[in-house]
Amino acid sequence: MPANNVVNMPGASSKGGKIKREILDAVELYALKDAQAKQLEKELKALRKQIEPYMLERSLSSIESDSGTIVIEPRNMAMITSRYTSYEVDDVLKVVSDPVLLADCIVEVVDKEAIDAYIKLGKIPKEVEELKQYRETDWFVVKR
Repeated sequence: MPANNVVNMPGASSKGGKIKREILDAVELYALKDAQAKQLEKELKALRKQIEPYMLERSLSSIESDSGTIVIEPRNMAMITSRYTSYEVDDVLKVVSDPVLLADCIVEVVDKEAIDAYIKLGKIPKEVEELKQYRETDWFVVKR
């Protein structure tokens, strides 16, 4: 190994293809941990598919074990969507000329970030926050 702790790596995307050993080791560990995390996530998903329907069928809000308690709690989640973020209006207007199609495709939406900023600045009344739309969802979590 070179004295400066740098390893020549063919195909490396750094200048000259040289990577510090500690960075190479960190990349190796990160890749390993990422694979482990994906495997754990897969296993958790399978276990949840077994546990959650059982709990819902029996109207159980929790099941306790020695390692922790599985809890299903109803939560209100802010209605957030990326439905309207994929296209720029001006770009679509350049390509689509049919007004009926445009009316179906272009809609007005409220900018959440602008609303929140103006509330913080005191330019919009705080009561506007009560108008925020939510959807009810279940929160599946382990409590210890």
